Amino acid sequence: MAHNQSVPDAAGVPGAGGDSQRTSPADELAVDLVVIDRSHWQPLRELRLEMLADTPTAYIESLAQSLAFIDEEWVFRAQRNESPHCVGLAAADSATGRWVATMSAYIDNGGLAQLVTVYISPGYRGAGLAEWMLEHIFDWVRTSSAATEMNLFVHEQNARAIGFYERVGFATTGRAQPYPLDISKRELEMRMPVPPAR
Repeated sequence: MAHNQSVPDAAGVPGAGGDSQRTSPADELAVDLVVIDRSHWQPLRELRLEMLADTPTAYIESLAQSLAFIDEEWVFRAQRNESPHCVGLAAADSATGRWVATMSAYIDNGGLAQLVTVYISPGYRGAGLAEWMLEHIFDWVRTSSAATEMNLFVHEQNARAIGFYERVGFATTGRAQPYPLDISKRELEMRMPVPPAR
């Protein structure tokens, strides 16, 4: 099954069909942007398991929990990205089709954009892939909602992620919530304005 399907402006993500005018880290890393739908449940599962093994405190479920999920759960998780209020993106290696990064967002009931499920495989970090994917997320927010701010929660000990978010414009709000897998730890809330289109 090909994972790096060309998706013409799917889910309101400009450039997702390969027609983006942006200079992409794909030029050096050779990756394709994928807009996730229910057909992608298998690569979604594979990358999710990698994420949980690599950075377990970055997410609110354990590797053991995810390994126990039946196929129908993964289909459901992939399919929910088809909602008009959600988007899920992945970066797939152009040569192999293997997913090497993912990033998702949704518009909550208060009209605020929420950034979730951010992950870049170790061999692809530091090359601008996360920034490039975030630009596509912001494109979707601008075209699919009236949200003016993007929000996220990050584990207080995930210094690498916090550093990235601060570098691209997020700032802590002073609010936090217990980390679900260990309530002695906290997830920090960070927020930034949705930037204007480039």
